[in-house]
Amino acid sequence: MKELSFSSDAKHSYSFSVTLKGLLSRNESDKRKLSQSLARE
Repeated sequence: MKELSFSSDAKHSYSFSVTLKGLLSRNESDKRKLSQSLARE
């Protein structure tokens, strides 16, 4: 039972970190686009 709760917990934290990484990478590309448009002006 303990192992089961641990594995589900690990899966949850893993998917959370993946979501976080996706948000961060999207934020990075947004920043890059912003700086590019600023440099164009």
